[in-house]
Amino acid sequence: FTKFGFCPLKMGIFETSLSRDGSVMNPGCETYPFDISNGADLKDGAITASGFELDLSKSQYLNIDVAYSTLSINTDGTGKIQSVYNVTSKEGRKYVDPGIYTINATNTKTDPEQHTSKIIYVGNTVFLRALANSGKTIDEINHLLKKGYKIYEDGNIAESDETMGYQPNDDQNEVSVQSYGDTEKNLEGKTRGANNVETSDEKKDTANIVQIVIDFINPLNNRSVLIVIAAIISLVVINGYMGWRRKKKKDASDPG
Repeated sequence: FTKFGFCPLKMGIFETSLSRDGSVMNPGCETYPFDISNGADLKDGAITASGFELDLSKSQYLNIDVAYSTLSINTDGTGKIQSVYNVTSKEGRKYVDPGIYTINATNTKTDPEQHTSKIIYVGNTVFLRALANSGKTIDEINHLLKKGYKIYEDGNIAESDETMGYQPNDDQNEVSVQSYGDTEKNLEGKTRGANNVETSDEKKDTANIVQIVIDFINPLNNRSVLIVIAAIISLVVINGYMGWRRKKKKDASDPG
């Protein structure tokens, strides 16, 4: 025994002290939250989907307050914390409402100025997982979200697909525009060339027909000439009609 009337003992993973009457003094000012679903110890910054309870049997001389805040999501995806209450913890009380719990403890029996604090997250939202996994404050996470970052299902925060998108430089843009212009000119030239070929073919056909008719007319009389002229007119009309049909067919097969 010491002059203060108690001796330190090691009890499991925590250090406590016993007073003269055997009460647990807990000079380390530790709190012991545990998951109500499986009894697992919850460290500072832990997250549980089920909720937690405090083991006060190890902390009989501690003054423990629990502050509870809700977490809501704004329309732009950022988070907002709203304080709800700050109460003194009681034996057997369960904390199951989704949100953020801050456990503050002091020990007036050993050192009134000593203070410990733990944060426990209750819930299963991606934002709560981001707070628990990253160790960042809500202001830090909101700042990243406004810069275009994204919170993924596992709670990790990383650049989104939009912010990681490929942006070509100015030189590549100029090459693309130039290539497009050259392609457009080439297509236009080919189209004009095709039209010129078609027109040239039509002229050759007409010239050949006229020459044939002239060669045929020379040895004929007037009556025969009239018949030949009528034939020429018919041939010209037919040739024009066939040219129109060819052009219409080509336009239908090449809509661009």
